[in-house]
Amino acid sequence: MANFLVKRSLKLNTALCQDTLQELKDFPGIQQIQLSEHTLYLVYDVRKTQLKTILEAANANVKSSRWNKLKQHYYQFTDTNLAQASGHTPSCCNKAPRA
Repeated sequence: MANFLVKRSLKLNTALCQDTLQELKDFPGIQQIQLSEHTLYLVYDVRKTQLKTILEAANANVKSSRWNKLKQHYYQFTDTNLAQASGHTPSCCNKAPRA
């Protein structure tokens, strides 16, 4: 069984309040969430949720630096790919073809 847990970190313009963090801890798919100063650390299962959904639910104001934008787009790209790969059933099982 493949592992679809991913770790993410993004800088925020403003810190999230404790109520929002508690709501996110109960969000489906989130395994771990931590806020250190203005950096949000997440561990979640991409089969159940994706970064875009989490950020929208938290109403998080992500810092608009180039590096942060690049990371956010990369995270969204890999989330989509992993979510699609989780539903894929392999067609080959390394057996010799039948005659």
